[in-house]
Amino acid sequence: MNVLSQTIDDYTRPQAHGPASSLHNTITPAPATKLLGNRTYRDYSTASLLGEAEAWLWDLTEIDADPSSWSFPKESRAYAKWRLTEAITELERRDSLRSSSTAPRWPARFPDHRPKAATIKDALTVADYLTRRGVNLERAGDRLKARCPLPGHDDATPSFVVYPGERGWYCFGCHRGGDVFNLDMFLSGEADFGATVTALAAEAGVV
Repeated sequence: MNVLSQTIDDYTRPQAHGPASSLHNTITPAPATKLLGNRTYRDYSTASLLGEAEAWLWDLTEIDADPSSWSFPKESRAYAKWRLTEAITELERRDSLRSSSTAPRWPARFPDHRPKAATIKDALTVADYLTRRGVNLERAGDRLKARCPLPGHDDATPSFVVYPGERGWYCFGCHRGGDVFNLDMFLSGEADFGATVTALAAEAGVV
């Protein structure tokens, strides 16, 4: 196992699922058409990129373990797999350059945000998060709909959907989806998952 695989094993993926290289080989990226492509992972620090991979891995784990907890599990899973593939590809690119004398140091370790992230998702629903930001959510049967608030999407008709009390959201117009952390990163422009966890912990009153 190379250092990159070990790093992701140690910090982003439960050991039972094996090294990142095996995971990468089993992922078939979702079609790139209509998927967000303007958040390049090349702008992320390596520590932030490892945290991003961790976030997508946990989303995939949750979707597989409890699909009913996500509004659109099939679409959300395809999106999460695509983003995880992009993150791992960039990590592998950096790993191949680590022997260069000018390469930055690889992060030795970074905080495990998973326990606090899980508590935040219990305390701060997607619907609450959006309501606090002035997004007008309208009930449509057992779901809530709104004009998409995400950057780069001029939504003429409500295509952003979330179920009350659920942890997932999905926009049928721009084909983006995720949880409250992904949503905040899209809206705030924050690229650091750890910083997003800290910000939403304060908002949710999670110590």
